[in-house]
Amino acid sequence: MLMSIFVIIFVNSLSHITCFGFLESNSFRPGVGISKIKMTHSFNMNTWLCVIIAIVALIWMFPKTDKQVHIDNLHSNNFEISPDSRKMFHKMLKDGLSKESLKKFVTMEDRFLEYEKESACMGRDRVLDATSLDQAIRDTFMAYDFTYHIKHLKQISETKRVINPYLKCYSA
Repeated sequence: MLMSIFVIIFVNSLSHITCFGFLESNSFRPGVGISKIKMTHSFNMNTWLCVIIAIVALIWMFPKTDKQVHIDNLHSNNFEISPDSRKMFHKMLKDGLSKESLKKFVTMEDRFLEYEKESACMGRDRVLDATSLDQAIRDTFMAYDFTYHIKHLKQISETKRVINPYLKCYSA
């Protein structure tokens, strides 16, 4: 939003220049120097077009980066490391699972991904916890395919290798 305001102010201050960087056509008349060009403070149609293009470009440049999922007042904390988990949540949502079931999935999956972070980033042995939770998720949601969990389980068991490229460890 701040960048959009900056662009509007900048374009307003250059209202005599077109979107493509050229001075308006009346500035190229013979005998008229740059200092004699009439500067107007009103927006012309071309300036509005430039502002709209700039705003659309800024929106495309900075997409929404929320990589967590939300259901009612429950928010995940670890889904940023698994696009497949987010896809699964949205598939379950699309399939019409109840809110209680969705909350249960988010809670269980979030814990599963937390085990991956703890294992890879803090060196904690979470293989048994993650394996049993993986099985509980599969047993609870039998209609869904959780083969993407294999990648996460492999990362949990092999902490020295980078298997999940979405996993980022930050030291405090």
